[in-house]
Amino acid sequence: MPRVVIVEDFPALQRLYALRLGSMPSVEVCGTARTEDEAVAAITAHRPDVVLLDLALAEGSGQGVLTRCRADGATSAFLVLTNLALPDYRAWCEANGVTDFFDKSTDVERAMDRVARWRSASPR
Repeated sequence: MPRVVIVEDFPALQRLYALRLGSMPSVEVCGTARTEDEAVAAITAHRPDVVLLDLALAEGSGQGVLTRCRADGATSAFLVLTNLALPDYRAWCEANGVTDFFDKSTDVERAMDRVARWRSASPR
Protein backbone atom coordinates (compact mmCIF):
# COMPACT_ATOMS: atom_id res chain seq x y z
CA MET A 1 0.00 0.00 0.00
CA PRO A 2 1.63 3.27 -1.06
CA ARG A 3 1.72 6.10 1.43
CA VAL A 4 1.12 9.39 -0.40
CA VAL A 5 1.70 13.08 0.29
CA ILE A 6 -0.33 15.42 -1.92
CA VAL A 7 1.29 18.77 -2.74
CA GLU A 8 -1.34 21.00 -4.35
CA ASP A 9 -1.94 24.70 -3.64
CA PHE A 10 -5.56 24.88 -4.79
CA PRO A 11 -7.69 23.72 -1.80
CA ALA A 12 -10.54 22.26 -3.87
CA LEU A 13 -8.16 20.15 -5.95
CA GLN A 14 -6.22 19.08 -2.88
CA ARG A 15 -9.47 17.87 -1.28
CA LEU A 16 -10.57 16.18 -4.50
CA TYR A 17 -7.27 14.30 -4.85
CA ALA A 18 -7.29 13.34 -1.16
CA LEU A 19 -10.87 12.05 -1.38
CA ARG A 20 -10.19 10.18 -4.62
CA LEU A 21 -6.99 8.55 -3.39
CA GLY A 22 -8.32 8.05 0.15
CA SER A 23 -11.26 6.09 -1.23
CA MET A 24 -8.90 3.55 -2.78
CA PRO A 25 -8.26 0.61 -0.45
CA SER A 26 -4.72 0.31 -1.75
CA VAL A 27 -3.65 3.92 -0.95
CA GLU A 28 -2.99 5.82 2.28
CA VAL A 29 -2.90 9.61 2.10
CA CYS A 30 -0.53 10.49 4.94
CA GLY A 31 -0.15 14.22 4.34
CA THR A 32 -1.02 17.28 2.29
CA ALA A 33 0.69 20.61 1.65
CA ARG A 34 0.04 23.88 -0.18
CA THR A 35 3.48 25.54 -0.06
CA GLU A 36 7.06 24.49 -0.65
CA ASP A 37 7.95 24.67 3.06
CA GLU A 38 4.82 22.70 4.08
CA ALA A 39 5.61 20.08 1.44
CA VAL A 40 9.21 19.62 2.54
CA ALA A 41 8.06 19.32 6.16
CA ALA A 42 5.34 16.75 5.29
CA ILE A 43 7.69 14.68 3.14
CA THR A 44 10.38 14.75 5.81
CA ALA A 45 7.91 13.80 8.55
CA HIS A 46 6.01 11.07 6.70
CA ARG A 47 8.62 9.65 4.28
CA PRO A 48 5.90 8.66 1.79
CA ASP A 49 6.34 6.18 -1.01
CA VAL A 50 4.81 8.65 -3.47
CA VAL A 51 4.54 12.44 -3.66
CA LEU A 52 1.83 13.77 -5.96
CA LEU A 53 3.38 17.15 -6.78
CA ASP A 54 2.11 20.30 -8.45
CA LEU A 55 4.83 22.58 -9.83
CA ALA A 56 2.99 25.87 -9.15
CA LEU A 57 2.47 26.37 -5.42
CA ALA A 58 1.04 29.13 -3.21
CA GLU A 59 4.58 29.86 -2.02
CA GLY A 60 7.68 28.37 -3.59
CA SER A 61 7.57 25.76 -6.31
CA GLY A 62 7.38 22.06 -6.95
CA GLN A 63 10.89 22.23 -8.36
CA GLY A 64 12.04 23.65 -5.04
CA VAL A 65 10.29 20.82 -3.19
CA LEU A 66 11.97 18.19 -5.33
CA THR A 67 15.40 19.80 -5.12
CA ARG A 68 15.27 20.25 -1.34
CA CYS A 69 13.86 16.78 -0.66
CA ARG A 70 16.44 15.03 -2.84
CA ALA A 71 19.22 17.03 -1.14
CA ASP A 72 17.84 15.78 2.20
CA GLY A 73 17.95 12.17 0.97
CA ALA A 74 14.26 11.61 0.26
CA THR A 75 13.69 8.43 -1.71
CA SER A 76 10.00 9.00 -2.47
CA ALA A 77 8.78 8.70 -6.02
CA PHE A 78 7.66 12.09 -7.32
CA LEU A 79 4.68 12.11 -9.68
CA VAL A 80 4.11 15.57 -11.10
CA LEU A 81 0.52 16.61 -11.86
CA THR A 82 0.53 20.17 -13.18
CA ASN A 83 -0.95 22.77 -15.49
CA LEU A 84 2.65 23.64 -16.42
CA ALA A 85 2.86 20.70 -18.80
CA LEU A 86 5.28 22.44 -21.14
CA PRO A 87 8.33 20.81 -22.72
CA ASP A 88 10.83 22.78 -20.60
CA TYR A 89 9.13 21.75 -17.34
CA ARG A 90 8.84 18.15 -18.49
CA ALA A 91 12.54 18.09 -19.45
CA TRP A 92 13.55 19.59 -16.08
CA CYS A 93 11.46 17.01 -14.24
CA GLU A 94 12.90 14.11 -16.23
CA ALA A 95 16.45 15.40 -15.63
CA ASN A 96 15.75 15.63 -11.90
CA GLY A 97 14.35 12.18 -11.26
CA VAL A 98 10.59 12.66 -11.52
CA THR A 99 8.97 9.26 -11.94
CA ASP A 100 5.96 10.39 -14.01
CA PHE A 101 4.71 13.69 -15.42
CA PHE A 102 0.98 14.35 -15.91
CA ASP A 103 -1.00 17.27 -17.36
CA LYS A 104 -3.86 18.37 -15.06
CA SER A 105 -6.05 19.24 -18.03
CA THR A 106 -6.01 15.71 -19.48
CA ASP A 107 -4.31 13.23 -17.17
CA VAL A 108 -5.84 13.43 -13.67
CA GLU A 109 -7.38 9.95 -13.84
CA ARG A 110 -4.17 8.49 -15.26
CA ALA A 111 -2.24 10.04 -12.36
CA MET A 112 -4.72 8.67 -9.79
CA ASP A 113 -4.54 5.21 -11.39
CA ARG A 114 -0.72 5.34 -11.36
CA VAL A 115 -0.73 6.08 -7.64
CA ALA A 116 -3.26 3.32 -6.99
CA ARG A 117 -1.08 0.80 -8.86
CA TRP A 118 2.14 1.93 -7.19
CA ARG A 119 4.41 -0.71 -5.76
CA SER A 120 7.40 0.34 -3.72
CA ALA A 121 9.58 -1.84 -5.92
CA SER A 122 8.30 -0.15 -9.12
CA PRO A 123 11.07 0.79 -11.50
CA ARG A 124 11.66 4.48 -12.05
